Amino acid sequence: MKSIRKNFKAALFSLVLCIFGWIAPSVVNAQFWSVSFEGAPALKPAQFEISLYGAGTYYSFSNGSGTLGYIPGMKLGIGLGGNFDLKLAYGRGFYSNPFNNKLEDSKQNQVSIMPKYSFLKGHLAFSLPLAVIFYNFKTGSETKLYTYYLVAPRFTGSFHYKQYVEVNISPAFDFFIPGQGGDMSYLVGGNLGFGFSSNLERWSVRPEGYVNYLIPAKTVTGGLYYGWGLAFTFNIDFRKSK
Repeated sequence: MKSIRKNFKAALFSLVLCIFGWIAPSVVNAQFWSVSFEGAPALKPAQFEISLYGAGTYYSFSNGSGTLGYIPGMKLGIGLGGNFDLKLAYGRGFYSNPFNNKLEDSKQNQVSIMPKYSFLKGHLAFSLPLAVIFYNFKTGSETKLYTYYLVAPRFTGSFHYKQYVEVNISPAFDFFIPGQGGDMSYLVGGNLGFGFSSNLERWSVRPEGYVNYLIPAKTVTGGLYYGWGLAFTFNIDFRKSK
């Protein structure tokens, strides 16, 4: 029992260190990414999750359509008990230059915290992802750091076939908030994701797609964002450690 508690505290401490490690190198180009790779079941107490993922985003507006860019990232999570878990994610954007169609490192860092509460025996969950996005805007020789925020409350419903297949549906209503003034943007849409494994509680491969509609406003043009992603997830259960 002491060994379990010790490992659990070590994992939680590592998670806190990751928060500060990711916030420190904050830079460049603001954009949201709506893939989450989340099912409704919460991690069990002292269960630690590591995910590596990649995603692509595209756009379709009245004045044109094309590839917005791609993002690799990492997500860490831990079960805290009472059907509750907490996850942290980091992603870095690579955007398509509209003038030469080449991918460029935006040096964007997006840090997200995702608390989730699961109920109905893991078939339904409510989560409240909060993302902070940093944008380093250059004007001549001067560089200014801008901060943006994304609040993305959502319900997730999951359907399972034994421990092998998971199907996830997540309607979403997102709030994109400029940190330096300007109008807030609202997006409505949802995600459809899958989990495949020989044992979903140990590891999984998770493809996912999403569609979001940017609601037009006084200074905001409406249009569609859509994309796909793929994650590889591995769980470590410290409860079974000796």
